Amino acid sequence: MLPGTPARVAQGWAGLTGAPAVPPEWAMGYQHARWGFGSAAEVRRVVAGYAERGLALSAVHLDIDHYDGHRVFTVDGEAFPDLPGLAGELGAAGVRLVSIVDPAVKA
Repeated sequence: MLPGTPARVAQGWAGLTGAPAVPPEWAMGYQHARWGFGSAAEVRRVVAGYAERGLALSAVHLDIDHYDGHRVFTVDGEAFPDLPGLAGELGAAGVRLVSIVDPAVKA
């Protein structure tokens, strides 16, 4: 048990478990997430829209619609034929591509 104020408890807990990791700088920036990107072309279109308007964008999050048949740990090869390539392309422009990891397993 760690008695005391919330600050004291947090300090004591950090002493037991270690301090929490500092998130990377990009994770604190502006991010875009949505269901229904549908394809790599649509992701590119959205990212280009941010750039055309001079809006900051640190990351784009893909929902389960980029999976093959909504099956976790897969990729729809037609809609996203080169997901690593897309991530590299966006990364070169300073935008991270984040794939959701859905804990559900399709029956």
